[in-house]
Amino acid sequence: MHNEKLTVQSTDINSSQEWASDPNMIEVYITQSFLDKAEKCVGFMKENGVDKVTIWWAFGYELFENVNGVDEGDLKGQEIVKGENDEEYVTFDPEYCLEGCHAEIYQDGDIKALFPFKHTSESLWCGIGALNDLKARMATRLVEEA
Repeated sequence: MHNEKLTVQSTDINSSQEWASDPNMIEVYITQSFLDKAEKCVGFMKENGVDKVTIWWAFGYELFENVNGVDEGDLKGQEIVKGENDEEYVTFDPEYCLEGCHAEIYQDGDIKALFPFKHTSESLWCGIGALNDLKARMATRLVEEA
């Protein structure tokens, strides 16, 4: 049975808060069922002149910080993850709580991951790619897995 999940790494992270550190990389986990739903959303938006659709709690995710910003003693026992940019990362534990990872899907097929903060109006967000590119990456991954 195929694990229909695609991992997308983003280092282009934006934040509306200024009082704490933010992650340097976010991994977003995308399922085939999400891509199917996003394709229907894009079709709906084009037919009805809608600019953006939000799907709540759309993705799993993990936050990371660059190992260069971590004290050597704090790295002991931590798994190091290599980013697509060849940088090394470890798990990031933010000073704030996030309330899920939502998908913002735009009519042109661009998809962003939105991470609202709990108890404030602040948020993080990052682009994860265009729908057609994500579908192609998923198809390639499934073929390689077969």
